[in-house]
Amino acid sequence: MKWGTLVSILKQTHFVPGNIENFRANAKIRGFSVAEYARFLSGFPYASPKTTADEEILRFLREKLTEGCVYLPSGSDRRWIRACAAQHQMGIRELVEFYGYKACLTSQELFDIRTRRKHIEELTQHVVCDNVVYLPIESAAYCDLSAYAGQRQIPLNQYVESLGFVRTFEKSGITLDKVETDMRPYGDDDVFSGCPLIGSKIINAKTLDKLNISAGKLIDTVLEQPATKLTFEAKKEIALALINHAKGWDGAENTDFWTYIAL
Repeated sequence: MKWGTLVSILKQTHFVPGNIENFRANAKIRGFSVAEYARFLSGFPYASPKTTADEEILRFLREKLTEGCVYLPSGSDRRWIRACAAQHQMGIRELVEFYGYKACLTSQELFDIRTRRKHIEELTQHVVCDNVVYLPIESAAYCDLSAYAGQRQIPLNQYVESLGFVRTFEKSGITLDKVETDMRPYGDDDVFSGCPLIGSKIINAKTLDKLNISAGKLIDTVLEQPATKLTFEAKKEIALALINHAKGWDGAENTDFWTYIAL
């Protein structure tokens, strides 16, 4: 086109003048605004030569594509895409998603994306029917997924479902509503089902002493005020203290476990 070019901006065609000064002067002579003159010449809305076109933004996003996600750590690249987003009154994430990509702005987000992809691959190896998986508790996949979910205080089954699978507890003969006896929450107590590996944590003696004192205070509070609602973290603290106390039980010295655990 003689007076400029047609470019795609935010997925819509715009007219960009070749020489903005001449374009403005010609528009003024004819009694047009720059927007009106652009419409008159091309039939499309005006865009400043300084506006970043879709082609350039898409090229940038494809170059930053990692694990199916546009990874944008802090630095000059982040500043450039932030300026592009600001041109259209958008945030970085909003702009990236506008072009059909998932934005990943921190290393933690990238880690989570890679981890979820890895977990999906692991679950695929345990599919028994359609999207139903049988996950043996002794399997590496179970340990991996339950540890990850536990750290985020997400029940394992819920996390598995977020990955697009449904967990069964029988290797053959699909049963979707069965829960392992030792993993079933009682009442609203979901500490052990949400963090099944809590007992594997190794604690040094100094930290364990502090833990026992803190857990003891929490237990005293509940005994004195039964209506007290403990936070999930408080429940985990008591559970961890109880488990480590149980590890010290010696049947030869004290044959009654429950007497020992109550001490």
